[in-house]
Amino acid sequence: MKKFLILIMVICLSVSVFAACGNDTENTDATKAPATEAATTAPTATPTEQPTPEPTPEPTPEPVLEDPEVDAVLFRFHYADKYMWDKDKVENFISSDATGSGQTAKGEACQYYYEEGEGLAIDVLLEDPFFMVPGTGENGESFNLSDYPIFKIRLKNETLSETFEAFITKNPAGASASENFKFDITAEDTEYKDYIFDFATKGDEYFTNLKPVGGIRLDCLSITQEQLDEGAATVYVDYFGFFKTVEDAQNWNPAHVVPATAE
Repeated sequence: MKKFLILIMVICLSVSVFAACGNDTENTDATKAPATEAATTAPTATPTEQPTPEPTPEPTPEPVLEDPEVDAVLFRFHYADKYMWDKDKVENFISSDATGSGQTAKGEACQYYYEEGEGLAIDVLLEDPFFMVPGTGENGESFNLSDYPIFKIRLKNETLSETFEAFITKNPAGASASENFKFDITAEDTEYKDYIFDFATKGDEYFTNLKPVGGIRLDCLSITQEQLDEGAATVYVDYFGFFKTVEDAQNWNPAHVVPATAE
């Protein structure tokens, strides 16, 4: 009987333990933290389309204007690939993409080259700057001063010099003292000016008897070292030419030039 009572108690104790374990399981499930929802991903922004940059337009080249017709021997420098810069027409002159050098016994006296919008630029390095220009005109034609005695030049002189100087030579490669001519010009200019020299009235008979012109030594300036040290050292030449009469020289201007007053 005693054994039977002990068995009954063991069975009851087992049932109680099993029930307690079942309750623990339910409680554990009930206290679980709710599942975390997946974070919402922000929508990806569509990149702004960048505008295609406009290509830089090529600069419009300066139109080559047709100059008025005139009976003259001209040396024009305004355009980079025409007239005196055209190597097919004129020998022994520098091309538009090179720097010329005027050499003297003292060394390099000047550099001359094309400058856009100006023409022939001459940088003076020593007090006696010069270089030779063919005496045949821009089209290769020879001429005599007896037929074309009027010299006209359009230049801008930024230096302190007040004297233009050049030589009309018999020898295409050199000059002598007797072939020199000069006239007054203004200094420290900011604009171009026209100058006219009449070989028929101001020049020596040597010039009018010179047939044909061999060459032109273009000094442009009679300038001292002191003037070079104190001021600018560049002079620009738009053109020069030899005309039949003073009236022809005064009345003719290139198409790109507003008529100027001759000095």
